[in-house]
Amino acid sequence: MLKLTAKIESVSPVREGTGWNGPWKCCDVVFKVADQDRILATAFGDVCDFCQSYNRQEGKEITPIIRFDVQSSTNFSGRLFMKATVDSIEEMQPCEEI
Repeated sequence: MLKLTAKIESVSPVREGTGWNGPWKCCDVVFKVADQDRILATAFGDVCDFCQSYNRQEGKEITPIIRFDVQSSTNFSGRLFMKATVDSIEEMQPCEEI
């Protein structure tokens, strides 16, 4: 798992369905980590709702906890691609003035 500071750059429309365990929903989220670095991850349930409501709030940083699935990784043209899932997100709290 990877815990980092990032901003939400974009969120895909919510996909919904019904499975064996009941209804589900998910969306893909692009996190901007540094000036040029981005991570695409899938968010499910409440995390998906948070990303939809938090999308494009200028300058707001969050702390997503992202899990990478190495077992489902693929290699294409010498580059490694892995499935990434957002497990949870923490909102950055402003520092108190002393």
